[in-house]
Amino acid sequence: MKKRITALILVMALVFGISGCGGTKTAKDELTADGKLKLSVFMWDLDSLGSGEDPIYDKLSEKFKIEFEPVTATYAQWREKLNLLFASGDIPDLFICAGTEDVQYKKWIKEGFLLPLSDFITEDKYPNLYKTINMYNDILPVTEGKHYGLPIQNGEANENGVINKHGFWIRKDWVEKLGLKLPATTEELYEVAKAFTENDPDGDGKKDTYGLTSGGVWWMYPMINSFNTSYYNFYKDDSGKLMPEAITDNMKTAIEYLHKMFQEGILDPDFVVNTQEQVYEKFITHKVGIFPDGMGAVYNQIFDKFESAYPGTNAKDYFTHLEILEGPYGTRRIDGNLAFFCMACIRGDVSETKRDTILNILEYMLTEEGCELFEQGVEGVHFTKENDKYVSIIPKGADGKEQSLSKVSPAAQLGNLARWRNYQLDDSVKNREEVEASLVSPRTYATLDPKKYLQLDDTKMPQQDIKTLGDMTLQAVASMTMSKNADISAEFEAFKKQWLDTKGTVFIEEVNRVAGAK
Repeated sequence: MKKRITALILVMALVFGISGCGGTKTAKDELTADGKLKLSVFMWDLDSLGSGEDPIYDKLSEKFKIEFEPVTATYAQWREKLNLLFASGDIPDLFICAGTEDVQYKKWIKEGFLLPLSDFITEDKYPNLYKTINMYNDILPVTEGKHYGLPIQNGEANENGVINKHGFWIRKDWVEKLGLKLPATTEELYEVAKAFTENDPDGDGKKDTYGLTSGGVWWMYPMINSFNTSYYNFYKDDSGKLMPEAITDNMKTAIEYLHKMFQEGILDPDFVVNTQEQVYEKFITHKVGIFPDGMGAVYNQIFDKFESAYPGTNAKDYFTHLEILEGPYGTRRIDGNLAFFCMACIRGDVSETKRDTILNILEYMLTEEGCELFEQGVEGVHFTKENDKYVSIIPKGADGKEQSLSKVSPAAQLGNLARWRNYQLDDSVKNREEVEASLVSPRTYATLDPKKYLQLDDTKMPQQDIKTLGDMTLQAVASMTMSKNADISAEFEAFKKQWLDTKGTVFIEEVNRVAGAK
């Protein structure tokens, strides 16, 4: 009987290709006619990969003796496409996924669909991959204590591996016209915003300006953070217990600050309903002086709008960024996340040869040589160097506009499987100094929610209930900010009770149960 069972298992292994994690050698059907290893790879926008002349593709193919078989989708549909690939069993050898942000991720791990990278990535063999995955050990409670995906770095993090790219933009010309200085604290921002409202900074003789606006109440979170509190995060109290910041006295103080600005006509009354485009329009057309938004690349978006609206002037003279504000409790902070977006994963049952080749490719992508290849291209073809700076020599397109590296060499897109191309700013980025300067402060003061990667019991605290509490908080902040009452104390106490009664107490208990177990 035992012999029959053993024979059956062997037959199944041969027919269905059953193996352990990367436990088989190279099969003949994995090789092209000229002996190169075929690797299927999934990511969005790979339609043109390997279809024409591509120096980056050629260099990769020669270096690693590979031929890519692209599987792709549009950015809007890539998650749906990936789920279909899993459902059909056609899982690519190397693929991008949302990682810990995807509800399917834990299921894929349990079912053996993903290669446990921690078992194969060692410091001596893959130093760059080893360094990268160990920057993100905070996610390990989610993933059974191992890394099953390579976190794809999307920016330079602070010393804690945390990043944020949000902050406030301000009308620099208004500051100078009114003889003010850029605010560094919440109190100074109040005074500047008040002056913007009352002292006719646009010089039209009318009281038609607001000091502050936003594209919805959520966007006010950088201001809320300056009061050492937040909409969603928890903090550790003196007893070591994790508690929600949304119902603290600090939150009440933050709302009182916004409430005061609203009552005094400093805060745009449409701050809850504005779209971000409407915010830009108000900022450009001299209707508002300060607003929160993304930093970095957003600088050039605003720059272009000013340049278009006021030709013949220097757009840089109109605006600048603010540093993260110090609040009344002497703290500077802004809610952050671990500095990655998506993960690169390897199919769980790939052959040893494919496994090692893919890891070697990913390691190469993180080396100095690899970063140059995927971010700048091939020297003499895509760029030259002048005074140690990269100068693009990519020809303009038929429409006369600049072409991106991935447009003329689609294989450049593959570099995003290890590190996003905007990880560091290219020398050719317009207004590079101002763009980079705007990113420093939010990166420096970014903090991580201590409950971020705790695995709560969904039967006790479903994600929908957590979302309900978050939505409740945003609605309460908006309502109290616009309240007609001079004192919002009673409203805040009512909100606090509602939050706790709407499974908030259960939320606190579950967070601390899991944190204690961890």
